[in-house]
Amino acid sequence: MKAIRTTLLILAVALNLTFAVTAHAGADSKQSSSNIKVDLNGNFVEFNYDTGYPFLDGNERTLVPLRAAMEAYGCDVRWDADNSTAIVEKDGTRVEVPIGQNYIKKNDFEIFTDTKAILKNSRVYLPIRAVAEAFGAEVKWNQKTETVIIASQDAASSLLSVHFIDVGHGDSIFIDYGKYEVLIDGGVTSNGALIADYIKPYVDDNLDLIIASHGHMDHVGGLPQVLEAYQVDRVIENGRFVDTPEWYAFREALEGEPNCIISEVVDETLSIADGVTLRIIKAPEGQAIENNNSIAALLTFNNVSVLFTGDGQAEEEAVLAQKVGKVDVFKGGHHGSYNANSTALLNVIKPEYIVISAGKGINYTHPHASALKRMFNAGSTVFGTFISGTIVMDTNGTSYSFRTAASGGAANSKPLIPLQITDAGTYQNNLQ
Repeated sequence: MKAIRTTLLILAVALNLTFAVTAHAGADSKQSSSNIKVDLNGNFVEFNYDTGYPFLDGNERTLVPLRAAMEAYGCDVRWDADNSTAIVEKDGTRVEVPIGQNYIKKNDFEIFTDTKAILKNSRVYLPIRAVAEAFGAEVKWNQKTETVIIASQDAASSLLSVHFIDVGHGDSIFIDYGKYEVLIDGGVTSNGALIADYIKPYVDDNLDLIIASHGHMDHVGGLPQVLEAYQVDRVIENGRFVDTPEWYAFREALEGEPNCIISEVVDETLSIADGVTLRIIKAPEGQAIENNNSIAALLTFNNVSVLFTGDGQAEEEAVLAQKVGKVDVFKGGHHGSYNANSTALLNVIKPEYIVISAGKGINYTHPHASALKRMFNAGSTVFGTFISGTIVMDTNGTSYSFRTAASGGAANSKPLIPLQITDAGTYQNNLQ
């Protein structure tokens, strides 16, 4: 079993990057306390007048009633009046939370916190992240839904992650759930080593599935190196001939995988695990443009869904709109091009978030201003790999959050910043 993102340092960085969205976008005026929720292992913690409610302090930090949250986590919580300290205990771990101090103690070891615990109406409030992480939990923040997401160690191993890998102008999406991994597309040829290296910490034994959405160079170019690096159980491709060196290299690499099942796409639904499915959707027949022969895929984990459409343009999207419903997250079509991301599709799927994979400074108008306007009109928050680098969505099947990750040899990840209309591509001479 792989090491699943439990390192406290990584979690702290991930959470800080998620909070950066608020600072960049210009947070709304303080939310009312009743809007803020705490999701614990997929269930919302109940707050009432007696327990107190979460609220935002003057620095826009979310303060949570300690007792209600940690008792829901299964901890014993008591108050040491002599030392003005809350004591939280579970399974041999003891955490002390002194009022007015920039630290907590875990088994007598001090852990710095950037916000002090306060006592309000005889209740202890503080940002819950430090205490929950002291008990081994993962903690994230979903700004749009105003939800603190806490996953215990056992629950964290059941998180599903979708990695929108920064490959410049191209697509490469990696889906990781337990011991099952899927790679959708592989960017251009020069991206192959980057992708193979990025997914290495997550792949258990074989790579279960590769989906080549269509045969263009910025989708299959890097797949030969991935096929060389890993034993792949199955590849799904669209069965179309594309007369490019990248397509020939991809086909040659497939022929060198005797133990790999190579499937031409059909409509099917793959059961990945209990509550997790990947629906494969074949493009409509008779499409002359290769983009409109893109394989679409709908990932569903209980109540959370993500739609991938490759480079499918408005013609394919019109048919797809009749086959799918609302989704939570949409991988922006054709790198945010003007000829995809149609109102017809967006009005049906109504995504809360859209992630665009595109390159900065590439001679394409990606994302296009008209496409961004349609996305914003649909009420979506939009992220782009060309601004934020590799973007990761984590979900427990009930709620989800976003973070960024380092890739391509970078030492650190980038801030997660929502796109504005001014982030539209500036090159107008080669609309694709």
